[in-house]
Amino acid sequence: MEIIHPNTPTLITQRDNLLQISMRSEPLPYSIDREYPIVLNPSNYSLSYCGLLDKKVIAHANLWPRDLEIQQTQIKVGLVGNVASHNQHRGQGHIKTLLTHLTNEAIKNQWAALILWSDLTQFYQKLGFSSVGSEYRFTLTEDQIDRLEGSGRQFIPTDSKTLTKQQLNHLITIRHKTPGTLSRTFEEFSQLLTIPECHLFCQYNGDEITGFIIVGKGYDMGGVIHEWGCIGVNDIQQAAFDARLKLDLPFIMLLSPVTIEKTWVDALFKLGATIEKHPMALLKILDEKTVSHGLFDKSFIWGLDSI
Repeated sequence: MEIIHPNTPTLITQRDNLLQISMRSEPLPYSIDREYPIVLNPSNYSLSYCGLLDKKVIAHANLWPRDLEIQQTQIKVGLVGNVASHNQHRGQGHIKTLLTHLTNEAIKNQWAALILWSDLTQFYQKLGFSSVGSEYRFTLTEDQIDRLEGSGRQFIPTDSKTLTKQQLNHLITIRHKTPGTLSRTFEEFSQLLTIPECHLFCQYNGDEITGFIIVGKGYDMGGVIHEWGCIGVNDIQQAAFDARLKLDLPFIMLLSPVTIEKTWVDALFKLGATIEKHPMALLKILDEKTVSHGLFDKSFIWGLDSI
């Protein structure tokens, strides 16, 4: 199998068709490249790695270089995503070959680690990955949400295109603080907010944005608040109420770093929320001399950044 970047329209079309068939169980009203506007953007073909057999794309993975900010330092990492292979070529070691190639590329570029998201934990463990970090998943049913006592400060559906650069950067500033997370540019944030079915709700005090949530993300995370910044637990409850009402959702799930204040956890528990603790991601350390697994355990990666 030859591994190349999809640098022609034909290869990009083959790649997107492979991902659409492999990763989406049913047709959607938008193409898969719109769900990943950065890593599947034709102009960013260097972030894509295609496995070719007889000039046909039979396997694929993205490798997206990012900076992890933790303890006032920046650590270069690679995010791995959109890993797929053609159903006629599965079980033949092509994904292992592809991820070995990505690992070698990351080592060559002196990146400290690779991070990916998958439920196939055992498969990736064989390739050197292990679970890292933790996140809470708070789930509230429709009936529970409708009984919430929020702050009364409503969260309004907001078109991200109407926000200025200063306002978008402000959202990152007021996002819930974590010991470590990925840095994100204004341009990246703007592109990620164009993902279909990605809903931004903002809370205002006059013209000032005092809180926000982001619900949904293309095919994934329907009904999930996966990025947010709120002053208090009453505000996140208000946000859940407003999002459920506006989007007509049967439930709301809130993804949260485990560093969230205990009073918030207690308040959500008293409301009857189902609370589960899950690993945040899968990690493969490439530079054991300068970074440790424990260092990444302190980090949290928000939903828009996961691929």
